[in-house]
Amino acid sequence: MRLLLLGCTGFIGKELIPALLKEGHVLSIISRKNISNLEISIPLDKCKFLKIDLSKKENGAMKVFK
Repeated sequence: MRLLLLGCTGFIGKELIPALLKEGHVLSIISRKNISNLEISIPLDKCKFLKIDLSKKENGAMKVFK
């Protein structure tokens, strides 16, 4: 299953991402922080990482889904 995750650099995200990947899901991750902040190895063939702050008008949803 393809999943969209928001704000995955915190405590829950660090545990959730590997668990979802282990189950075979393909992830799209949106976060204000860099992927290096996750401190876990993420196979980029199974994940798409977007560093976007959705609270800023110029970075809104239309930019994400183009």
